[in-house]
Amino acid sequence: MLYVEFIERDRTTPVEVFRALGGQSAWKDPNDDLLGQIGRTMRLGPHPAYMAFCRFNDFQRLDEWEAHFRSEKHAADRRMHAKHLAIHHFRAGCYDELVPSRRLTAGLYYVEFFSAGAGQKAVSHFAARQKQFPESRLAMIMERIGHLAPDPGGMAIWQVASYKALEPLARQFGSNGAIRTMTAGVYRDFADEIL
Repeated sequence: MLYVEFIERDRTTPVEVFRALGGQSAWKDPNDDLLGQIGRTMRLGPHPAYMAFCRFNDFQRLDEWEAHFRSEKHAADRRMHAKHLAIHHFRAGCYDELVPSRRLTAGLYYVEFFSAGAGQKAVSHFAARQKQFPESRLAMIMERIGHLAPDPGGMAIWQVASYKALEPLARQFGSNGAIRTMTAGVYRDFADEIL
Protein backbone atom coordinates (compact mmCIF):
# COMPACT_ATOMS: atom_id res chain seq x y z
CA MET A 1 0.00 0.00 0.00
CA LEU A 2 1.27 3.47 -0.88
CA TYR A 3 0.42 6.73 0.82
CA VAL A 4 1.07 9.64 -1.52
CA GLU A 5 1.21 13.25 -0.37
CA PHE A 6 0.41 15.91 -2.95
CA ILE A 7 2.22 19.09 -1.99
CA GLU A 8 2.31 22.68 -3.22
CA ARG A 9 4.73 25.44 -2.38
CA ASP A 10 3.14 28.44 -0.72
CA ARG A 11 4.05 31.15 -3.24
CA THR A 12 4.73 33.60 -0.41
CA THR A 13 7.46 31.29 0.92
CA PRO A 14 10.86 31.75 -0.76
CA VAL A 15 11.86 28.66 -2.72
CA GLU A 16 15.02 28.28 -0.62
CA VAL A 17 12.91 28.06 2.56
CA PHE A 18 10.49 25.65 0.89
CA ARG A 19 13.33 23.37 -0.20
CA ALA A 20 15.01 23.55 3.21
CA LEU A 21 11.83 22.62 5.09
CA GLY A 22 9.70 20.77 2.54
CA GLY A 23 11.74 17.60 2.13
CA GLN A 24 10.23 14.51 3.68
CA SER A 25 13.64 13.25 4.82
CA ALA A 26 12.42 13.39 8.44
CA TRP A 27 10.09 10.51 7.56
CA LYS A 28 12.43 7.95 9.12
CA ASP A 29 10.11 5.71 11.11
CA PRO A 30 11.05 2.03 10.56
CA ASN A 31 7.35 1.29 9.92
CA ASP A 32 7.37 3.58 6.88
CA ASP A 33 9.37 3.25 3.68
CA LEU A 34 9.85 6.60 1.96
CA LEU A 35 10.26 5.68 -1.72
CA GLY A 36 10.91 9.17 -3.00
CA GLN A 37 9.79 12.76 -3.30
CA ILE A 38 9.56 14.45 -6.67
CA GLY A 39 8.71 17.89 -8.01
CA ARG A 40 7.35 18.96 -11.37
CA THR A 41 10.13 20.39 -13.51
CA MET A 42 10.08 22.94 -16.34
CA ARG A 43 6.35 23.44 -15.54
CA LEU A 44 5.58 20.27 -17.55
CA GLY A 45 2.63 18.72 -15.81
CA PRO A 46 -0.37 19.26 -13.59
CA HIS A 47 -0.80 20.68 -10.11
CA PRO A 48 -0.05 19.93 -7.38
CA ALA A 49 3.59 20.10 -8.35
CA TYR A 50 5.13 17.82 -5.70
CA MET A 51 4.52 14.24 -4.60
CA ALA A 52 6.02 12.11 -1.82
CA PHE A 53 5.58 8.32 -1.85
CA CYS A 54 5.57 6.22 1.32
CA ARG A 55 4.89 2.49 1.61
CA PHE A 56 3.26 0.97 4.66
CA ASN A 57 1.45 -2.27 5.42
CA ASP A 58 -2.17 -1.30 6.01
CA PHE A 59 -4.64 1.31 7.20
CA GLN A 60 -3.68 0.72 10.84
CA ARG A 61 -0.63 2.88 10.14
CA LEU A 62 -2.98 5.85 9.63
CA ASP A 63 -4.35 5.24 13.15
CA GLU A 64 -0.79 5.36 14.45
CA TRP A 65 -0.02 8.56 12.53
CA GLU A 66 -3.13 10.26 13.91
CA ALA A 67 -2.13 9.24 17.43
CA HIS A 68 1.32 10.75 16.83
CA PHE A 69 -0.10 13.99 15.43
CA ARG A 70 -2.24 14.33 18.57
CA SER A 71 0.70 13.61 20.89
CA GLU A 72 2.74 15.98 23.04
CA LYS A 73 5.85 14.87 21.16
CA HIS A 74 4.38 16.20 17.93
CA ALA A 75 3.14 19.38 19.63
CA ALA A 76 6.73 20.10 20.70
CA ASP A 77 8.25 19.38 17.26
CA ARG A 78 9.24 22.89 16.07
CA ARG A 79 10.71 21.71 12.78
CA MET A 80 7.48 19.94 11.82
CA HIS A 81 5.42 23.03 12.60
CA ALA A 82 7.80 25.22 10.58
CA LYS A 83 7.51 22.77 7.68
CA HIS A 84 3.73 23.01 7.74
CA LEU A 85 3.99 26.80 7.50
CA ALA A 86 6.29 26.55 4.46
CA ILE A 87 4.43 23.94 2.43
CA HIS A 88 0.83 23.23 1.58
CA HIS A 89 -0.21 19.59 1.90
CA PHE A 90 -2.78 19.85 -0.86
CA ARG A 91 -4.09 16.30 -0.60
CA ALA A 92 -3.06 12.75 0.15
CA GLY A 93 -4.08 9.47 -1.43
CA CYS A 94 -4.03 5.77 -0.62
CA TYR A 95 -3.02 3.43 -3.44
CA ASP A 96 -2.49 -0.24 -4.11
CA GLU A 97 0.81 -1.10 -5.75
CA LEU A 98 -0.04 -3.06 -8.88
CA VAL A 99 3.59 -4.14 -9.07
CA PRO A 100 6.22 -3.77 -6.33
CA SER A 101 7.40 -0.17 -6.47
CA ARG A 102 11.04 0.72 -6.95
CA ARG A 103 12.69 3.49 -4.98
CA LEU A 104 12.96 6.72 -6.99
CA THR A 105 16.68 7.32 -7.18
CA ALA A 106 18.02 10.40 -8.89
CA GLY A 107 16.76 11.17 -12.30
CA LEU A 108 14.09 12.45 -14.57
CA TYR A 109 10.62 10.97 -14.09
CA TYR A 110 7.70 10.81 -16.48
CA VAL A 111 4.39 10.30 -14.67
CA GLU A 112 1.30 9.15 -16.53
CA PHE A 113 -1.99 9.68 -14.70
CA PHE A 114 -4.53 7.11 -15.88
CA SER A 115 -8.14 6.26 -15.05
CA ALA A 116 -8.51 3.88 -12.12
CA GLY A 117 -10.29 0.55 -12.43
CA ALA A 118 -8.11 -1.34 -14.89
CA GLY A 119 -6.25 -3.46 -12.30
CA GLN A 120 -4.19 -6.19 -13.94
CA LYS A 121 -4.97 -4.80 -17.39
CA ALA A 122 -2.92 -1.77 -16.38
CA VAL A 123 -0.02 -4.03 -15.42
CA SER A 124 -0.17 -5.78 -18.82
CA HIS A 125 -0.46 -2.47 -20.65
CA PHE A 126 2.52 -0.86 -18.96
CA ALA A 127 4.61 -4.06 -19.13
CA ALA A 128 4.07 -4.06 -22.91
CA ARG A 129 5.11 -0.40 -23.08
CA GLN A 130 8.20 -1.20 -21.02
CA LYS A 131 9.24 -3.69 -23.72
CA GLN A 132 8.77 -0.99 -26.37
CA PHE A 133 10.93 1.48 -24.42
CA PRO A 134 13.71 -0.54 -22.76
CA GLU A 135 15.76 2.61 -22.16
CA SER A 136 13.02 3.76 -19.75
CA ARG A 137 12.56 2.09 -16.39
CA LEU A 138 9.04 1.57 -15.06
CA ALA A 139 9.36 2.35 -11.34
CA MET A 140 5.75 2.30 -10.08
CA ILE A 141 2.23 1.42 -11.17
CA MET A 142 -0.50 2.21 -8.66
CA GLU A 143 -4.27 2.55 -8.45
CA ARG A 144 -6.21 4.35 -5.78
CA ILE A 145 -8.04 2.44 -3.09
CA GLY A 146 -11.72 3.21 -3.55
CA HIS A 147 -11.89 6.96 -3.99
CA LEU A 148 -9.16 7.79 -1.46
CA ALA A 149 -7.02 9.63 -4.01
CA PRO A 150 -7.59 12.30 -6.64
CA ASP A 151 -8.83 11.70 -10.17
CA PRO A 152 -8.00 10.05 -12.42
CA GLY A 153 -6.87 7.52 -9.80
CA GLY A 154 -3.91 5.70 -11.34
CA MET A 155 -0.25 6.56 -11.82
CA ALA A 156 2.59 4.96 -13.74
CA ILE A 157 6.01 6.42 -13.00
CA TRP A 158 8.86 6.00 -15.47
CA GLN A 159 12.49 6.84 -14.82
CA VAL A 160 14.42 8.10 -17.85
CA ALA A 161 17.98 9.30 -18.39
CA SER A 162 17.15 12.52 -20.27
CA TYR A 163 14.48 14.47 -22.13
CA LYS A 164 15.80 12.93 -25.33
CA ALA A 165 15.15 9.45 -23.89
CA LEU A 166 11.72 10.62 -22.71
CA GLU A 167 10.56 11.84 -26.13
CA PRO A 168 9.57 8.50 -27.72
CA LEU A 169 7.71 7.45 -24.57
CA ALA A 170 5.82 10.76 -24.42
CA ARG A 171 5.00 10.68 -28.14
CA GLN A 172 3.39 7.25 -27.87
CA PHE A 173 0.62 8.40 -25.58
CA GLY A 174 -0.23 5.52 -23.28
CA SER A 175 -3.92 4.86 -23.90
CA ASN A 176 -5.77 1.87 -25.25
CA GLY A 177 -9.23 0.37 -24.75
CA ALA A 178 -8.60 -0.61 -21.12
CA ILE A 179 -6.28 2.23 -20.10
CA ARG A 180 -7.05 5.91 -20.49
CA THR A 181 -4.12 8.16 -19.74
CA MET A 182 -5.65 11.51 -18.81
CA THR A 183 -2.53 13.66 -18.38
CA ALA A 184 1.20 13.38 -17.78
CA GLY A 185 4.03 15.34 -16.23
CA VAL A 186 7.80 15.51 -15.96
CA TYR A 187 9.44 15.53 -12.54
CA ARG A 188 12.83 15.53 -10.83
CA ASP A 189 13.89 14.63 -7.33
CA PHE A 190 12.79 17.18 -4.74
CA ALA A 191 14.99 20.32 -4.84
CA ASP A 192 16.40 19.38 -8.29
CA GLU A 193 13.33 20.58 -10.16
CA ILE A 194 13.40 23.69 -12.36
CA LEU A 195 10.55 26.00 -11.31
